[in-house]
Amino acid sequence: MGDNISEGSLKSSITYWAPGTVDRYGNQGFSAPVTIKGRWEKINELFIGPGGQEERSESVVYVNQDLVSRGYLYLGVSIDIDPTVVDDAREIRAFMKIPSPSGRKFERSAML
Repeated sequence: MGDNISEGSLKSSITYWAPGTVDRYGNQGFSAPVTIKGRWEKINELFIGPGGQEERSESVVYVNQDLVSRGYLYLGVSIDIDPTVVDDAREIRAFMKIPSPSGRKFERSAML
């Protein structure tokens, strides 16, 4: 992890759905949900979105593994197959991976 977030602070259970294939009707599919550890902060931060525009987050989630934009995160454990029907599940609008000064560790954050 980076200088600000330590692995020991990633104590919350968070459900992650990676984006899957899009069906012939244009509906986004998702992989089976997996539970990961992280730290969910309800905070507004500016970031550059996929379209190159400045956006503001509603939450930032720190994790210890790579995630994919357009996936979904939920604070807690869910076994639902479709994250779009889970109350409070949020789409990952951007994912950032920043190396530490030594380059051996990374701070990973998902902007929701």
